[in-house]
Amino acid sequence: MLIVGVGESNSMDSYDAGVIAASKAIEQIKCKNCDFVFMFGTAGHDHNELIKGAQSILGNIPLTGCSADGIITDRGPNEELFGVGLMVFKSDKIKFFNAVSHNLKEDSLKAGEEIGTQLSNNPLDNAKSLFIFPDGLSVNTKALFNGIQKNLNVSIPYVGGLSADNMKMKPELIWQYHNDKAYQNSVACALLTGKINIEIGVSHGCNPIGIVRTITKSIANRIYEIDGRPAFETLKEFSDDDTITEMTPELVVHLCYGEVLPSELCSEYDKYIIRTPLTHNIKDGSITIPTELSTGTKVIIMRRDPETIINNTIKLTKKIKKSLKSNPKTILQFNCAGRGKILYGRDSYKEFEASYQEFRNVPWLGFYGFGEIAPIKNNNYFHNYTTVLLILY
Repeated sequence: MLIVGVGESNSMDSYDAGVIAASKAIEQIKCKNCDFVFMFGTAGHDHNELIKGAQSILGNIPLTGCSADGIITDRGPNEELFGVGLMVFKSDKIKFFNAVSHNLKEDSLKAGEEIGTQLSNNPLDNAKSLFIFPDGLSVNTKALFNGIQKNLNVSIPYVGGLSADNMKMKPELIWQYHNDKAYQNSVACALLTGKINIEIGVSHGCNPIGIVRTITKSIANRIYEIDGRPAFETLKEFSDDDTITEMTPELVVHLCYGEVLPSELCSEYDKYIIRTPLTHNIKDGSITIPTELSTGTKVIIMRRDPETIINNTIKLTKKIKKSLKSNPKTILQFNCAGRGKILYGRDSYKEFEASYQEFRNVPWLGFYGFGEIAPIKNNNYFHNYTTVLLILY
């Protein structure tokens, strides 16, 4: 048995929003209690109040989630300041074990090690995937992944997204949920185990422009120079505004870097994996990304294309549907904040429809974040400007 319910609310009162969303989800599964819940809420909310409201209905059950740029359900996207969506699970087939770790900005590797240690204390038989929701402005995902893998003695795909704040880009608005509390500068995770099949797909919609370049100076997840020039200058030269002096949402929503992938992975994905700069040091021209690109890495400037995004998403969903051996039970989606209304405006539903058209009437929950997590082949990667779909069946 696996039953899943989804609820959402647009109420501006955070406690009431949690109550409404949880009540709708429980009504769907026609059961007074459940085993686990994913929950995502947008930046206008008091996130601790959201959790309190939800748990007043659900009880003190394990809960994992984060703040988001927008919520996605089968009703479509909601990128307003006040939105919440949650998914409840009741099952004798699967189990979720969740964990949280803090001080992500100070030491992402150590935070990952703590997650791996916490989760390794649970039964790892039939471990299927690890859901990861880190602080979108604090994390070094490469270090985080290395830390988790060091202490979690099982090789499984990682999926998830980076917590966000409706494109405000302010650390004080970004939260991670674990059980009855919301934290900051942290990472919340949930390990899925049990007798269930999963299928994961990831797709971007960016096209290369210019020439391949070389990172000539980088430390951890900060890139100082590309081709011997300040990193920000290589991005700025493709802007329509010659006077721009700092990173803006308008700039990064259209431009990004493409890291050249090893040739053996290209057939499974693309020639490039997308990397988006999120912060910029005006003094030295360096940029920070949520993963690491070492000195010597080859990159190319990429520009997002709305039509390519939709076409690639349609191809992805058709490919996933063809690979399924039975009907899907539920779908979780982790989408880039730069693929929603900031790109499509009032037509943002069209991007969602490209995902949804092959899987109608399936319980669906997702969110828009500052980055996505998904495997390519058997390698776990951090992504930008992608959509990630995880199907349980």
